[in-house]
Amino acid sequence: MRMTVWAVAIAMLSVAMPARAQDKKVDFNIGGGYSAVTGDAREHTGDAGVFEAGVTLNVTPTFGIKTNYNYTGLGKEKTVVLNVSPSPVGGVFSPQEFSADTHMHDVTFDVVLKGKPGPKVSPYAIVGPGVYHRTVNVTTPAVGYTTVCDPFWYVCYPAAVSVDRILGTRSSTDFGMNFGGGFAFKIGETASMYFDIRYIYIWGPTFDVPAIGAEPAKSVHANGQAVPFVVGFRF
Repeated sequence: MRMTVWAVAIAMLSVAMPARAQDKKVDFNIGGGYSAVTGDAREHTGDAGVFEAGVTLNVTPTFGIKTNYNYTGLGKEKTVVLNVSPSPVGGVFSPQEFSADTHMHDVTFDVVLKGKPGPKVSPYAIVGPGVYHRTVNVTTPAVGYTTVCDPFWYVCYPAAVSVDRILGTRSSTDFGMNFGGGFAFKIGETASMYFDIRYIYIWGPTFDVPAIGAEPAKSVHANGQAVPFVVGFRF
């Protein structure tokens, strides 16, 4: 799939109509990279690869409006150990591994602020809101009963339930913001290669976590934070 994506990008670059980059009203971009999860979510989900594609309307040479689609997935599974018993009322507990893998689709609507372009390098900054759809899939080979309350897995069962009720796929669609910047390196009359880094913050759902041992009851927000690094082509 990766070879196909880059083949499409190169083909689109080769047929771009000749014009001076600063006179272009519309830019297209396609790229990929790595997204590092930060904040509280890092203890519950793993890092992942990221793919993006978008279009920018250049209102002026230094100001643009960009719509971007991003897919983040195929990341590292996060594994935790839960005590599982053969009965909901107790018995001999055995530690069992539960794994969660995640992916996310999102669309952002950004303002692009471009610095003074040089002969080869042009800096830019981006900021804007977005809609983020996060999905978590929980798996385990265990059979029995357990308790778990993990807002970042979108599941909370303070009383013992069958493992089957914990397994499966859950998702949440939430509002978020992203901001960052990067540099574009000219590689042709209408094409450039870009490198950028962004910070993403997502306001997720709230879960009421009951008291556990000495830990008091509390409300936990399953907010998401990530820092994607992206390399791509703009044409």
